[in-house]
Order: sequence, then structure tokens, then C-alpha cells
Amino acid sequence: MKAAKNNTCYCYTCEREYHYLGINSHRAAHRRRRENCIIGYTNGKVRSFKFSDTPNSELDGKGAKK
Repeated sequence: MKAAKNNTCYCYTCEREYHYLGINSHRAAHRRRRENCIIGYTNGKVRSFKFSDTPNSELDGKGAKK
């Protein structure tokens, strides 16, 4: 799958293509479910996100930061 060729992003975890403007909301869905995901962007870079190791306070944005 070549994400840069057709200007779409690809989620290797779900095995689906997404529009480049919608991939961040899809990544947020993985974050809410605390699932690790691998996403290929339109520039050809592939990034891995490890949300399963992230504490709850960092995921929901409600953590107390002083």
C-alpha cells in the first residue's frame, strides 16, 4: 500500500485507508480505546503509537499538571 501515491493515509492496525484530514480523529479513537496503532501518512512516513502504556491522566487530558 503506497499512501503517498493517492494522497490518503493508511491505518495498518485496522487495515483501512483514511482521508488525510480524518486520520487524526481516527488515531484519537485508538487512543480512547487504549490500543496501539501503526499509521502510514501521505508523506510516506509510518509512525507507531503506543497508547496501551500511557497513563489515564495523559490520555483524557484531565490529569493535574502543576
